[in-house]
Amino acid sequence: MKKEKYSIIITLLCLCMAMGGCSKEEVAADTATGTLTLQLQLPPALTVEVGEGKGRAVSLADQIKNVWAVQYSEDGTFKKAQYISGANNIGKHDNSDYLVKVTTGGFYNENSRFYILVNTGNNSLITDQGITEENLKKLTVDLTGGISKDAEPNFLTAGPVAFKQLGEEGVNGEGVKAVITAPLSRTYAALQFSYNSNNPEEGKFEAASLSLFNLPTKLTVHTDGNSSITDFNSTGQEIKGATWNGGLLNSVYIGENLRGFGSGKTFQEKNLKGKGPGLNGSLDKCTYAVLTGTYYYRTGVDASNNYTYTTNGITVSYKFYLGGSLLDDYNIIRNTLYTVTINIGGANSADIRLTVTNGNVSYFDEVEEVQPEYEVIL
Repeated sequence: MKKEKYSIIITLLCLCMAMGGCSKEEVAADTATGTLTLQLQLPPALTVEVGEGKGRAVSLADQIKNVWAVQYSEDGTFKKAQYISGANNIGKHDNSDYLVKVTTGGFYNENSRFYILVNTGNNSLITDQGITEENLKKLTVDLTGGISKDAEPNFLTAGPVAFKQLGEEGVNGEGVKAVITAPLSRTYAALQFSYNSNNPEEGKFEAASLSLFNLPTKLTVHTDGNSSITDFNSTGQEIKGATWNGGLLNSVYIGENLRGFGSGKTFQEKNLKGKGPGLNGSLDKCTYAVLTGTYYYRTGVDASNNYTYTTNGITVSYKFYLGGSLLDDYNIIRNTLYTVTINIGGANSADIRLTVTNGNVSYFDEVEEVQPEYEVIL
């Protein structure tokens, strides 16, 4: 049987983000008199390069519609929460696409820390009784089906952001006026896929579908709250059907899924039960992708010197778990871009290479070979 070579290149880029509300609704333990301005730092437009092509650019500056600002004292005591919305209170700072200004009412002028929640769309998320810092981190926003295919979600957060006590009194008895700059972070990850059938002298591959499984259906305020998520879409989400014939597939967005590290030593072992990060090596709730298609062997050359291929082909399906490495990392981390390029050269095996870029540091995993999960001769 003829050999097939696949090459899957997975690139992880850490995305810089920032964060940042006509109505103001307050939840506070007692009177707070300071005036607070939030400067929410937005990330630069997300530009993704795959092979010779480029992904789409996304700006979130016009998508900030409402903001929760939550203050805790240094010892973790809840102090105040305020929900801000409307154009009178939220707007671009000096027409910048990367800095949004939010003005709000009273706050406590003491050493403390703030959390910022952007676009929850829920003005009753925090009750009159307040909320502990631990439970704040576990608050969630729904992500229908565990995936967003057509548009980037806009649930952003920042915190904890430290605040140092200012002078006792403001100007002319107006109270203290403070400005806090808060860098926002996405609460989700981005995935981008493409494939190439790059060995026409051996055969050609036509993709039928690409699907994702074990997707969290909620986004948490803070990464520390990720372990509290119990709702997953395990039945699969097709992100591209039979019309996908190579090239770049625009980004899809999924929730953070921190499963941990397994014990695998090769790419093949990463797919094996008993080598996963769960109890007794379970792969339960680990996010994975399945690429299915048909491979046609070359039969010759026609009169125009074009390759000819078999009418019936081999149906193949490849399953691979996503994460930070080819061997043992099953974590899907918020604010991270995963770019997966699948270079197809045959029908029976795959070469896997992983590139990880985090800031200015890159490293490369060794090339690994993966076998099809199944193949059917038609």
